[in-house]
Amino acid sequence: MQYKSFFKNNACALLICKNDPYSTIVEANDAFYKMVGYSRESMEQIHKNRFSNIVCDELIDILDKVSNAINKGDSLDYEYRICNQKGETLWIHDIATYDPVSDQFYVVIMDITYRQIALESVSKVANIDSLTGLLNRSHLEEKITQEIESLKGSSSFAMCLIDLDNFKAINDSFGHLIGDHVLATMGEKLSALFESNYIIGRLGGDEFAVFLTNIDSIETLSAIAQTISF
Repeated sequence: MQYKSFFKNNACALLICKNDPYSTIVEANDAFYKMVGYSRESMEQIHKNRFSNIVCDELIDILDKVSNAINKGDSLDYEYRICNQKGETLWIHDIATYDPVSDQFYVVIMDITYRQIALESVSKVANIDSLTGLLNRSHLEEKITQEIESLKGSSSFAMCLIDLDNFKAINDSFGHLIGDHVLATMGEKLSALFESNYIIGRLGGDEFAVFLTNIDSIETLSAIAQTISF
């Protein structure tokens, strides 16, 4: 009776799943069905109680982790994505213990979507120049390094370094608010001028950089440079 009460009333999603290719659900508590948005009946009718049917990530990778954990006698503890009844993606933290006697998994699932959204938001802020919306200096350097390494000499590339004429005079005469507006406008114009596969960023102050690939001649680069002279 205590086990049933714990299973039924726990705020975390609790499941018992078969050790089969589908992680077929033997039993699950109300918190699980509330999380995924399916009723017990609809989960059975639509998905035949196959937990694998609602997994978004590559299933073969998860099954490999399951197999390795069983062979080593370890508990499973990992994070991946599932899709709820509305088609929304949820990040979950899955902790599963294998019982060799019943050949089943006892699973605890926690919804960590809010944490992933927060992490992605922090990561974006850390990589983006808040004034122009372009890459900031550190992330610009990181992206350019990655791009050069991926090219491995198979393609030519060039870097355009840009600064604004008399920008200090704008700040001194009209104030930093107007200066910030000029920088933001410059960011918008650079984004509009170049293809999305080019790497564009703000180095700091009134300095910008554009990393270009597939440059076949000096003439091509010169023509591109002329478009920046607005």
